[in-house]
Amino acid sequence: AADLAAKALDDTVLRAPISGQISQRLAQTGERVAVDARVLEIVNNQTLELEASLNAADAMAVKVGQVAQISVEGMTQPVSAQIVRINPSASVGSRAVLVYLALPPNSPLRHGLFAQGQLKVGSTQTLALPLSAIRTDKPQPYVQLITKDMVQHANVTLGNRGEREGQTMVAISGVPEGSMVMDGRVGSLRPGTLVRVAAPVAGAQ
Repeated sequence: AADLAAKALDDTVLRAPISGQISQRLAQTGERVAVDARVLEIVNNQTLELEASLNAADAMAVKVGQVAQISVEGMTQPVSAQIVRINPSASVGSRAVLVYLALPPNSPLRHGLFAQGQLKVGSTQTLALPLSAIRTDKPQPYVQLITKDMVQHANVTLGNRGEREGQTMVAISGVPEGSMVMDGRVGSLRPGTLVRVAAPVAGAQ
């Protein structure tokens, strides 16, 4: 009987399975809770992981051990994170593959933040355009060219994406090198629309 009483008393003590900081208190002192109810949420910021969702094409080029550069709005410098696990199967609904990245100890990131990352999986030399120049309001992606002072639409095939000077670039095929492509901020113009290309202002960059 004494042993049972001691066991019952011991069961009233909550012991944290990990060391860390309390991020949420889900029950108050004296409150009646269910046996499986959450009482506290503990976060160990020493061993944080990021969960990233990749489409099937991008996931094929990702391997354990690769290092990504992670940034969060407000951070001045990105943080390195290493891929430690890749889910062996895709999610049923989205068909996306989950990838897990380990952050270094004492990382400035915190639990629950949304982050953006860049992972270099290779390099190639190819024709590329800013992603903003690609229009997708037709069944096939296209760009707006200026040929003999007129707008023309040219279908393009998209390839890999990458970053250049902070701008997202995408490899393309379907237009000759040196073509004059309109910026995506111009908006959609009908083929045959007459345009006049202004001369660059002296000293402008």
